[in-house]
Amino acid sequence: MLSAVTGIESPDQATRVRAYRRAMQAAKTAFPPFEALPCANVQPELRAACDKLGKMACSGCKLVSYCSKDCQKEHWKLHKQDCRNPLKNEDWLPSWVREGRVPIFVGDESPKEFLRRRSTGEFDKGLTLWGNVPAMDVINLGANENDATKNCNLNVAFVASGDMRHVVKTINSLPSDYSGNLTVLLNDITVPIACRNLALLSILGTVPDEALAADVALHFCVNDVIAAGKAHGAHPEDIYGCLYFYLTEQLRMFANRIRRFSISFKLHSAEACGLANTIKSGRLTEIGLPPTMQFDRIEVSNILDSQYVGMEAVLVTWGPLLSDNRSATIVGYFLNWHISEKDGRPKTCSEEVIDDCIKRILNRDEKAKKLRARQSWGNPMADMATVLQAQVMGITVQALDAVYDNSKPFSTYLTKEGLSSILKKTKLRLKDNHTVVSRRLRVPLQSPPDALPEFPDDESWYNYTNVTRYTWAEHFVEFSRE
Repeated sequence: MLSAVTGIESPDQATRVRAYRRAMQAAKTAFPPFEALPCANVQPELRAACDKLGKMACSGCKLVSYCSKDCQKEHWKLHKQDCRNPLKNEDWLPSWVREGRVPIFVGDESPKEFLRRRSTGEFDKGLTLWGNVPAMDVINLGANENDATKNCNLNVAFVASGDMRHVVKTINSLPSDYSGNLTVLLNDITVPIACRNLALLSILGTVPDEALAADVALHFCVNDVIAAGKAHGAHPEDIYGCLYFYLTEQLRMFANRIRRFSISFKLHSAEACGLANTIKSGRLTEIGLPPTMQFDRIEVSNILDSQYVGMEAVLVTWGPLLSDNRSATIVGYFLNWHISEKDGRPKTCSEEVIDDCIKRILNRDEKAKKLRARQSWGNPMADMATVLQAQVMGITVQALDAVYDNSKPFSTYLTKEGLSSILKKTKLRLKDNHTVVSRRLRVPLQSPPDALPEFPDDESWYNYTNVTRYTWAEHFVEFSRE
């Protein structure tokens, strides 16, 4: 391996490139990436692990699987502390509920006051490496240019990309026999994020073993996730195991496609509007971004928010770079719009609205139903006030937004932001019928503005409102030429 990296620090670029390629060819790992769920019999103190596949799930927790009963017995001493953890019991309750007292972390406040306080995080400021909305296919070929046109050339700009989730999702959603030329402009103003994207693309595009490349990239960045996990032997209860196989599957597909497809990546780390002006000035012509460049999709993330770049600045600078065809779209979303808009979120609404949202959640949340139906709390002091407190403690602030129709406040917000004059100035229009992404998370693409997120079952409700970090107040918008 040492000989493979000889010349990697050479001042000559060609020598460095050859050295880098040799290093990638020589890249190997002592522990190959998992193709299926391994046996859980791992003995850390002995530095030993079974190398067989896990085919028999632990009946007690379904979190781990073993190759045989012998391995399960051997591992039981370590596993039983997890398998028999009291937190797994359906009738588990925190001590403050069992003892019929107010929890010490609440203080003298009502359930509604608790929800409002909990909505502001103490450690939620600073550099954000991870995105806060799901990965999106920003081309959505079938609803726009049409799947039949598999050889169409496309230019896509991610002007405030954050991580690469949208890029991976978009390329993986193209037809497997896509034969057009795809140009991807990937930009983020934050240098560490831009560097990480460059590193990930380098790994996924150059390590010869695609499985190894995906595994390295996965560790670099850590109801489809569950399905992918099950296909590799993981059980739905093992959410992290499912997530590993899902991401590995997606990254392997991405690594394969960026080698097979004709894709050109243009990576930058610049302020979004400044980059648009630089393209229009002609200073990036030499790297394939001439002033005549036009994009079929321009994904602007949430820099539409007035706290960031703002809607007018984004549309004025990037609007001229939008292709002149019926499918060309500027896609973005508003994340913080509710800060300045009355009734933007339930927590700022009247007591009646908050009560209504809480009732909706308590009527559908299985955890809340069990608390309400429970006859014996283990302590006669645990009255119904404590029951209500326990129920509200189980409600995430995000869940309130998931059952709240914020379409009217959002429309009012856009009007106050001067949407009409901005559209007139830029000769763009706000699309009434979305063709790329839905207006809100978990609503169908063609839904009306007042549609609420859909959760088909209790498992879906729990996963999306308790496990994710979406605010459910996000509003996606699409702009096209008049």
